[in-house]
Amino acid sequence: MNVTENATKFPLQVTFRDVEAFPSAEQWIRSEAAKLTTFYERIMSCRVAIESPHHHREGNQYHVRIDLTLPGGELVIKHE
Repeated sequence: MNVTENATKFPLQVTFRDVEAFPSAEQWIRSEAAKLTTFYERIMSCRVAIESPHHHREGNQYHVRIDLTLPGGELVIKHE
């Protein structure tokens, strides 16, 4: 990963839970997170968690949670 291409202007933590971490996914997450400042410049930090659900159905389904720390609060986005 080229840090200068995907560097965010805020601290970014990427966590994989109950699923093997793969570099291409983490690189894509970092690249997309770097674009967030085009929507809002005052992001203070970002945490992204990817996990495999315990009650797994067919296919590769994951739970994704994004926690953005902003001035005055936190924004949480969850998606399955």
